[in-house]
Amino acid sequence: MPVLWFTLPESVRFLAIRGGTQAQIAATLKRVAPGLVVAGQTYSAADDRLPSSPVVQLFHRDYRRGTLLLWLAFFMSLLLLYLLINWLPILAERSGLTLKQASMFAGLLQGGGVLGAIVLGVLIDRFHPYKVVAVAYLLGAASLASLALTESAIWLAVGIFITGFCVSGSQVCANVIASAYYPTSNRATGVAWALGIGRIGAVAGSFGGALLLAAGWSNAGLFTILAIPAMLAALGILLAGTKHRRVTQASDAVSAPSSTALS
Repeated sequence: MPVLWFTLPESVRFLAIRGGTQAQIAATLKRVAPGLVVAGQTYSAADDRLPSSPVVQLFHRDYRRGTLLLWLAFFMSLLLLYLLINWLPILAERSGLTLKQASMFAGLLQGGGVLGAIVLGVLIDRFHPYKVVAVAYLLGAASLASLALTESAIWLAVGIFITGFCVSGSQVCANVIASAYYPTSNRATGVAWALGIGRIGAVAGSFGGALLLAAGWSNAGLFTILAIPAMLAALGILLAGTKHRRVTQASDAVSAPSSTALS
């Protein structure tokens, strides 16, 4: 974190809103978009802060629906992930694997998530980010549902890896989507609250897994029902994207007198 703090460039819009110097803004632009820097150009931005507290701003009429949809996605996504992280070794062991083999499945889930974050991160830069993440969540749901159809250890390993790729990778991208959804002045609050709601889902997932196992649910039943949170996460992200397109983007740009617009 200290390295990132000193090396990553600050948002040019944030600098403009919070009183950064023209030299700081130009220096940042030279790093991320050199072609947009013109000698003698002065950059400014309209302050997009609303006359209320940051938390209340999340429920402004332009963001209220999207906030609730993102919270739904984060809650369901982290519920699913933490249930799997905590109880996957037990589920694998019930499939006939040794404890050592079962413990490796947690690694497959996390490894798939790392690869998924990289691949999906590239895709959301090239295509519609909300649709990419929604499709990934749906593929994760399909992967989980398919695990209910077989007891093959090989397919269980493949399915868990795919689930990690799609669901854990999508969660990383969802953090990016949440930060882009809100105006610059309120991004930190928006992401923090979405993650906070997600953590409630994580706790619910951990306890929910224990309750389902104690109730005697089979692996097939568990994997089937776990597809539901992934589908709800996909729905939340997709609908949030629909709402986001309706919100004006004019207030989310840094403009120069020469009519150059930077986001």
